[in-house]
Amino acid sequence: MTGVAPVVRLSGDVARQFAHLPVEQAVEAVATHLSRFWEPRMLRDLVSRVQADEPGIDPLVGRTVRERLAADPGPTDRRA
Repeated sequence: MTGVAPVVRLSGDVARQFAHLPVEQAVEAVATHLSRFWEPRMLRDLVSRVQADEPGIDPLVGRTVRERLAADPGPTDRRA
């Protein structure tokens, strides 16, 4: 996908890994993954892009950001 920001593409990749789950579980799984493994600046960038309704954002990512990450996009746990 040409012209898509890396955080948008990568977040879509994460969402696809959990798309088989029921929606609420998928939201939780995406939020957990992004919070644990993404740098805070990547999360802030993603949150701002979702809030701006940037094209190309996976619907699961959009829902996860709006419901779980917009208030506090910082990592909660860096342990793998």
